[in-house]
Amino acid sequence: MKTAAVPLPGTGARLLAVLFLGCVFALALMDIVDPDTWTHLSFGRWIWEHGAIPAAEPFITTGAPFPYNNWLFGFAYYLAWLAGGPAGVVLLKATVITVIFALLLGIALTPRGNVALAVLLLTGAAIELRLRFVERPDTWMMLFLCYGVFALQAWQHGGRRLLLWLTPAAGLLWANSHTSIPLMLLPFGAFLAAGLAQRALESTGAAAALGRYLTLAPGPTAAQLRTVALVAAASVAASLASPYFTGQYLHSIQALASDWWKQEVAELRPPTWENYKLLYVFTAAVVLSFLANRRRVALFDLMLAVPLLALPFVAYRFAWFTALSAALLAKNLAAI
Repeated sequence: MKTAAVPLPGTGARLLAVLFLGCVFALALMDIVDPDTWTHLSFGRWIWEHGAIPAAEPFITTGAPFPYNNWLFGFAYYLAWLAGGPAGVVLLKATVITVIFALLLGIALTPRGNVALAVLLLTGAAIELRLRFVERPDTWMMLFLCYGVFALQAWQHGGRRLLLWLTPAAGLLWANSHTSIPLMLLPFGAFLAAGLAQRALESTGAAAALGRYLTLAPGPTAAQLRTVALVAAASVAASLASPYFTGQYLHSIQALASDWWKQEVAELRPPTWENYKLLYVFTAAVVLSFLANRRRVALFDLMLAVPLLALPFVAYRFAWFTALSAALLAKNLAAI
């Protein structure tokens, strides 16, 4: 099936998008306030000075040695430090966060959307998440996750193949930057599960029976499903080109399951109503938007939204995912 190119927004909409991204960049130009930044810079300096990747954390001695999965993140930020000192570090952080919101805006507008509405909701997400605009590797987690979602949607709806075929390279960088690499499978899994489920519903006639209650947007073809399965396999293979091989897929899960880590690292604890009321309100808004848009449900968006809405309740570290949910909310509201 040949896909049509996604139409570009008008001049006014493009100017609004540029203004929004400029404001995000300015909002991210905050001084270095997170003490972990200096730890990551120290790791990057160690790699620079030794010309090697440490087999274990070289500075933390309070417990058993464990691998430094964030080596590429720390090294990149140390290079920014060498180039411009603290200002170089802040500029790199602000650039990464701006690219994240550019990808979020692209997701909100694919295959079509309302630029003003998307900017409004993503502005709310940026304000809510501004305290997460720090030099931490979870920003790279969000960067690569958003890229994966955008690449799939831009390819499915606009035929932009290069973006899709670059996802294994993104997986390689992700695997060497943060322990969240298992989340790389989330967009692929949602796309394949949605496509297979939709084809099953249509082949059995269940989709027609459900037509009284909801209507599914056109799903991927069999050829598109095969292509995504191939790219997903290539991405997993690329992610194994890391000092931690398959072990990296368990490190973050082990940390989340550890009572000790949850006690020592506040962001690994689940949020509560008392300290994060907006999360509960926002989750309800996204759910209601899918119900309101039940006459043109994109099953991929729905499959993607379920883990994105659930994970922030597992640990505060996943609060970033509310921004991606905001992009899905903008798509739903624009389609009503």
